[in-house]
Amino acid sequence: ILQGYTLFLDLKKIGIQLHKLCIYLENYDKKEVDKLITTIKQNPNTIHLIKSLGSWELEVEIEESDLEKIYEHIKTLKNNFPRLIKQIDLVTITEELKLDFFPERFTLHN
Repeated sequence: ILQGYTLFLDLKKIGIQLHKLCIYLENYDKKEVDKLITTIKQNPNTIHLIKSLGSWELEVEIEESDLEKIYEHIKTLKNNFPRLIKQIDLVTITEELKLDFFPERFTLHN
């Protein structure tokens, strides 16, 4: 019985890169944070949005073919939320390792 499946594309082969935005907040206001999250979700290339309790409060994963579009997105976020966003760090993921959910050493033998 299959309970789920996952597809992993080699983004490089289709000219796309994965980017992470680590967003640091200040002057925390729930309404403003909700607006920011709504704005982030409106970008059709956003694939994950994580609220975290670490050094940064939001982690956003975006798939994009053009790095300039990422910079434009960052600029728009900073301009629209100048009192809320303290800093945005950009990380470009150059390679994702394949996950093996059923490695051979865990295979059941009769």
